[in-house]
Amino acid sequence: MITRLSDAGALNGMTTVEGLPDTVLIADSRNGAIWRLNTKTGDHHIVIQHVLFNSTASFPLGINGLTSLDNTLYFTNSAQAFYGRVPVDIDDDCSATAEPEIIARAGPEVFGLDDIALDWAGRGWVATHHHSLTEISVEGKQRNFTHSDLAEPTSVIFGRGSKKAERTLYVTTAGWGTAGGQVIAVDTCLI
Repeated sequence: MITRLSDAGALNGMTTVEGLPDTVLIADSRNGAIWRLNTKTGDHHIVIQHVLFNSTASFPLGINGLTSLDNTLYFTNSAQAFYGRVPVDIDDDCSATAEPEIIARAGPEVFGLDDIALDWAGRGWVATHHHSLTEISVEGKQRNFTHSDLAEPTSVIFGRGSKKAERTLYVTTAGWGTAGGQVIAVDTCLI
C-alpha cells in the first residue's frame, strides 16, 4: 500500500500527468474534489475542489472519470450528467489555472457517465450506462453508440503502439444480469 487517504470519500477515476512521473490525480466522487498523490512518498492533498465536481442528493457520485492531456484535466460527473475540463498548472502543484467548465451535457438517451479516455484527436470517449459509449468532440458534439454486448460499460482506455492499437478502445463492463463482467475491444474507426 502506498498510503491511506483517510479524508477521502469515494476515490474513483485516476490519471497520470505528463511530466510528473511520480504523481497521480484522483477523483473523489463523494467530496467533489481532485487529490494529488505522490506515488513514491505517499504525500497527498486536495488540489482542486469545485461545485462542478459535486454529487447530488439523488445520486452520490459526482466527479467520476478523469484523464489528462497537455495541461488540461478532462472529467465526467455522474450525478450532474456532464463532461468537462479544467486547465491545470503542472509546475504549480496541478492547481487549476481557470474555472472548470462543462463541455457537454449528457443527451436524453444517456444515463450515468462513467470513465473517459481521449483519442488522438482529443475526443472524449465516455463509458455510459446502459449499453453505450458516447463520443464527445472538443467542441461538445456527441455521438452515442449502443450495443447489447456493452453490458453496463464502466471503464475505457485506448491501446498503445500501432495505429490500429491506438484506435482500439478497450471497454470493461459491470456485467449486471447474465452477461458477467467483460472486456470488449472496439475499433473506433468502424463505429
